[in-house]
Order: sequence, then structure tokens, then C-alpha cells
Amino acid sequence: NNLIIGNNLRAIPEFSFSYSQIDNVYLSDSVVNINKSAFENSKINTINLPNNLYSIGSSAFKGTNLKMVVLPKSLTTIGSSAFEDSDLEIITFSNGLTSIEERAFKNTKLKSIVLPDTLTSIGNNAFDSSDLEVISLSKSLTSIGSSAFINNNLSSITIPENVSKIGLSAFSGNPIEQVTILGDSKRFNNLWTNIGFPESLKPSN
Repeated sequence: NNLIIGNNLRAIPEFSFSYSQIDNVYLSDSVVNINKSAFENSKINTINLPNNLYSIGSSAFKGTNLKMVVLPKSLTTIGSSAFEDSDLEIITFSNGLTSIEERAFKNTKLKSIVLPDTLTSIGNNAFDSSDLEVISLSKSLTSIGSSAFINNNLSSITIPENVSKIGLSAFSGNPIEQVTILGDSKRFNNLWTNIGFPESLKPSN
């Protein structure tokens, strides 16, 4: 089952294709916004995201069969639970994205991610339980939410120098063997184990 959206629609309405049997979606470049729960729990497994898309709403692709997504450069925001509980294995981020909201990629099947240098914030539980083994965090990142990367398979973590806030349990439940803090390496020492870093890797005073 294919869905083709023509040139006259600017936004995919809330809940418009949720629980549908659509397999493949083709969106024209007129679409700039995919609203809340637009494709939630549908059978969709492929989609082309339009070149002018600037926001993906909360739960837009939650519970879908999507395995691979390429995000356009126009995209600035990924809403809460946008891809939660989906089959997502591969995602390509583009520069332009500034925020990933809470639970956006919770319980997916991602193995590795490279976050764009424009990204400034990662919400609570954003990548909770997502099978991640490798992450590359962005240079512009300032905030990592609570439980953002909890329960993954990360062995090595590098925190960029602009990060000033890391929430509770952000990296708990990972087999961490190496932590590198760029900039002031001791700035998280007071919260070290609360963040989820092993005490043995704490920078010495």
C-alpha cells in the first residue's frame, strides 16, 4: 500500500494516518510539518522526508516499522516520542537540527549515531534502551537530559566542551570503560556517579 502526498499540502494533520496499513509514503516538498501522531502505530516501513520539512511532531512515527530514515537539512526539531518503539536501525542526521525532545528514539534498534554540530539539547530518555554501541555528540551540545542514554551498550563516551548540564542517570546501565570530558575535565565530578559514570573513571583532583 502506497501513499503519495501531492504539492498542495503543507502539513500532515494529527492522527491522520495512525493505525493505517500503509507501507510506503511519498511526500512532496510542499510538506513542512508532520504533526502529532500522524503515522503512529501504522505499518509504514519507508518514507522520504521532504527537503523543506522543519518539524516532526510528538509520536509522529511512534510504533512504526521504519528501519531507516534520512533527516533533511531543514529540520530543526524532533518532537517527543517521535520514533519511540519503532524498528529504526539507521538514522542520518543533518546540520540544522537543534533539539531532540524527550523519548524521541526510546526503545529503537539504533547501533550508532552521529549527531549534527548544530544540535544543542537532548531531552530526557531520548535514546533510552536503543541498542546504541557508538555515539558522536555534537560540538554545540549544551544539555543532556536525565536518562538520555540509559540502558544502552556504550563502552566509550566523549562529552563535548560546551556541555554544562548532564541529567541524572544519563549514562546509567552502559558497560562504560572510558569517559573523556573535553574542556574542564572535572566539571561533572560532583555528579559523576549520579550521571551514571563509573567511579573508577572519575578525573582525579
